[in-house]
Formats: sequence, structure tokens, C-alpha cells
Amino acid sequence: MDSKQIVLCAIERNYPPRVPVSYCNRDFSFSDTVTIPYGKAADFVESEPGLTEWGYVWKKIDATMGQPSKEPLAEWDRFASYKPPNPFAPGRLEQVGAQAADYPGKFVLVDMGITGSNTAMFLRGFENFITDLTADRQRAEAVLDVVFGFENGLIQHLAGGPADGLRFCDDWGTQRGLIISPRQWREVFLPRYRRQFGLVHQCGMKVWFHSCGQV
Repeated sequence: MDSKQIVLCAIERNYPPRVPVSYCNRDFSFSDTVTIPYGKAADFVESEPGLTEWGYVWKKIDATMGQPSKEPLAEWDRFASYKPPNPFAPGRLEQVGAQAADYPGKFVLVDMGITGSNTAMFLRGFENFITDLTADRQRAEAVLDVVFGFENGLIQHLAGGPADGLRFCDDWGTQRGLIISPRQWREVFLPRYRRQFGLVHQCGMKVWFHSCGQV
């Protein structure tokens, strides 16, 4: 039984011969999984350090991840003219196929990067987005539809390729609980996750969902 089969056995609760091992960013030769990010659009130009395809900018003071800045939708009047990335853009999947070929027998996870609510917060700004959820939910849902629209397009683009699963990273917890109320989460986000994860399964892949905090 190879690494891929061991991981699938664990996910499907079919009693693998051992517990699978996953290293997220190094020592892939010892890992049962290999994680590969999708690529940037071939025509994307990083006109300033840290600029993302979404339009926000990573601000760093050291080698850590940093903080998003220059939120493109901080002012709501920008929403009507905002253009999100194209999930089907040339260059999006080239490195996925190339890197997956280097790890035969591994469970291939395509890293969807920062996803869902986190991306929406980075576009709108954390305070604005959290306020919208309560004071103007239509705005929050409009931003989420843009984000999930890109992600769902990318899921379809990945279908039939080397990906065995997709890794989503949507941090939902503080040290004490959810960032928002469980009621809001169930009303706004749960239906979107159900549709999205259902699409992943329809495309023959597994869902690997990461979330920091006490959830």
C-alpha cells in the first residue's frame, strides 16, 4: 500500500496499516502527502512588493507571513468596478502538474492558499467585513460570492488533474471561540462551504480544511 492509499484509507476510515504522516512544507520524501500551491496568472505583474492578484498587499517587517494592507474594497464604492483574479488564467496550474510528477505514489494536496472568509476580510478590511455581517449583510455576502466564485472556478479547473485533495485555510477561531456568533456562521458560511465541498467531491477530490483557533 503506497502513501496515497494509506491517506485515503485514513480519510475514509478503512483502517490503514499505519497512521499517515503529513509534512506541510518540507521533507516531502518522508511525508505521505505533498502540498503544491497553484500558480499566479502568467500575466500578473507584482508592481510593488507583496502585491497579490486580489489587490491587497502583504506588509512584512520580518520573515513571517505579515499582515494584509491596502484593502482594495475598504471603500464600498469600489466594489462595482472590482475585478477578481481569473481562476482559469494561463499559468494557474502548470506547477501543479510538474511538481506532482516528482512525487509518484503520494497523496497530492493542492494548496488553495488563504481562502473563504479570510480572503473576504483581506479585501474589505477586518473591521469593515465584521461590521457588514451585522449591519449590512448583503455587502458581506457580495464579497464572499466574489471569493467563493474564484475558488469554485479553480476547483473546476483542477478537476481531472493530479490533485487528490484540496487544502483550504480559513482561520475561524480566537483562543476562546469563533470570531463571529455560531448563528451568523451557520446562516452565512455553512451553506457556502456545503456547496463548495460538494463541488470538490463531485470533481473526485477530498477536502482538507485548516482552521486555527478554538472552534
